[in-house]
Amino acid sequence: MSNAYFWQGPNARLYRIDRTPESFEQLIVFIPPLLEDANCIRHVYTKMALIAEKQSIASVIFDYSGTGDSELDLTDISVAHWQAEITALFRDVKQAHPAIKVTFLACYSAAILLSEEINKLPDKLVFWHPEIKGTRYIKQLKRLALMQVSNSLESAPQYHDESVELLAGYQINKVMFKELSGCQLGCPDCASILWIEFSTNGVIPTLREKAFSIWQRRPNFTLQTANAAKFWQASELLLPDNLLQQTLLWMTQTDD
Repeated sequence: MSNAYFWQGPNARLYRIDRTPESFEQLIVFIPPLLEDANCIRHVYTKMALIAEKQSIASVIFDYSGTGDSELDLTDISVAHWQAEITALFRDVKQAHPAIKVTFLACYSAAILLSEEINKLPDKLVFWHPEIKGTRYIKQLKRLALMQVSNSLESAPQYHDESVELLAGYQINKVMFKELSGCQLGCPDCASILWIEFSTNGVIPTLREKAFSIWQRRPNFTLQTANAAKFWQASELLLPDNLLQQTLLWMTQTDD
């Protein structure tokens, strides 16, 4: 059963879609990616939720405040708002279904909002090629923006509000910009973790290996590779069906 509605979060009403089979023991909370990534990844989250429902796994997809169909403007939001919304939504799910096991699934930029404290909440964590540091994510966005400007006849847009930063075409307040720079994916000891690296040739670059080396020392950590391109960077919508099946297989195999 699918139910789309506005849920009262800690900051505003959030647009939320719950998919609940008649009987389920697991539920996936899809952590929204940041800025334009949300538009490029949403369709894969939806496909994953639909397939999971057929395997008796429930799910929740939502929009942060200031994004999508949720309330407020992006310029009024901070990272702390979004992290509070993740925590509040987890508690709402557990209150409604105390016995279920909850998985947080985060693709790419979604991961940098998951602090160590937040990552202690769920039973399982699934990362699809996660970005680990906010500073690196911002640098990548700025580099991409410069490339787009250099490939066009237009100059870089100028924004004159001193309280606002323009990041990849999105206006965000300077508090959020500073918070994003300080974000880092937290590494908990408690949850079962699946980390999937994308590689079209099966080789993981040295810098990426260094990035998750500390995670490999954690108990219940599984590293897998996906022979696929990064679908969120593609010029057309791609559905990585093998990735979805790979993730669901791990979820069902690790279900006690």
